[in-house]
Amino acid sequence: SEDYCSRLKIEWYRDAQKLSEKEFTPSDISYFCYNVVELYNKLVITFLETSRPYRPVFLTAIDYGLQRIFQDDEAYNVDCIMEVDEISSELPSNVLNFAVKTDSEYVFDFQKKQSVRLYFDEFLMGQFYLSDGKRKSKWDYEVQTQDAIGLLEGSQFYGGIYVNAPVNTMLRAVFEGEGIEYFLDDAYSNTVLSGYIPICTKRDALQQIAFTIGAVVNTAYNQVVQIYPKQEEVTADFPLSTTYTGLTVEHNDIVTGVRVYAHQYTKTEEEVEIFKGALQEESIIEFSEPYHSLGIVGGSITKSGSNYAYIKPTLDEVTLTGKKYSHNTFTVLKEDTMITSYKNIAEVKDATLVNESNVNDVAERLFNYYRNNEYVTARAIINEQEVGQKVTIDTGYEGEKTGTIRKMDFIFTREINAEVTIG
Repeated sequence: SEDYCSRLKIEWYRDAQKLSEKEFTPSDISYFCYNVVELYNKLVITFLETSRPYRPVFLTAIDYGLQRIFQDDEAYNVDCIMEVDEISSELPSNVLNFAVKTDSEYVFDFQKKQSVRLYFDEFLMGQFYLSDGKRKSKWDYEVQTQDAIGLLEGSQFYGGIYVNAPVNTMLRAVFEGEGIEYFLDDAYSNTVLSGYIPICTKRDALQQIAFTIGAVVNTAYNQVVQIYPKQEEVTADFPLSTTYTGLTVEHNDIVTGVRVYAHQYTKTEEEVEIFKGALQEESIIEFSEPYHSLGIVGGSITKSGSNYAYIKPTLDEVTLTGKKYSHNTFTVLKEDTMITSYKNIAEVKDATLVNESNVNDVAERLFNYYRNNEYVTARAIINEQEVGQKVTIDTGYEGEKTGTIRKMDFIFTREINAEVTIG
């Protein structure tokens, strides 16, 4: 109908304090009311005039914050790297870095953890979060982002002792308060874990969980963190016609076996003094090892876990005690008995959710992974291939190889191509 509000007033408040007031005169049905105001928590919008008389104004939606769309005429030097670890021995973080040249009058206000989505031909390639940004001139910006895995690196996790804890319950605790959604494959709906997670980052806690259950953690091509079993079926290929010259086939050192440590934590009656000293206000005491049956003199415990206690002092000196856990380990060794002249054993010592009930599964999974010491690197045109996918690739000189896409370093032109690593 071409009806729109042609004059309106917006007032910004912090509680009862008015921070800013500004009138706007839209000239079209799509118009952005630009004003920079910090730390406001209330808006008053008054519609003063419409483009035609006696027309109603319908408010259909409110978008909180400014959404900016940088298309290929503004964004350049786009560098995107996506990775997965098939066994989650570590959790790599995907990164997206780019530069912007714009003639827009609206200042791009950098905010840590600001959401950034990457699209190619309207296809979502990933969701990222701003880690750093700078303005180089009136029109030029540089932006650095990381995915949800990188975001979890900045948050502390207090861990604890777990006894038959459902995996989904542990994951909810890891992602709590982060504003990040995750998807857990149904294969793990009945999986429980027992063991210990020390105080660490949430990224490290997620890695411990994923490694123990044998899950892949992937943030590519989605707005959620995907946690699922390693793909075993081939679902895509790289024919020779889609790869550039320079394809290489390389080999890592042969791993002839794996030694995995299983951990057992048992409550003891040995009581020790964890902390003794003066506290001026409520404080958190972090433990270097787990304790149970906490006791306190000179204060009260308002919240606690196996690795920490919140203490509110009532006397000049506070004494916190607790009972220790006995920590015992044993090992499982799985090796290739056909190889006798050369030994190279990979060890896993610090996976403290590995216990007597799952250590054999972990050892078998690692042994099968390390037996494949070959990987292919090639620059290739990307159609629907994705990191974490099991694929075949025609090498042209060593026949066809099958493996999992571990890394893609993208270049964006009229089509997508990437430096691909297949393990």
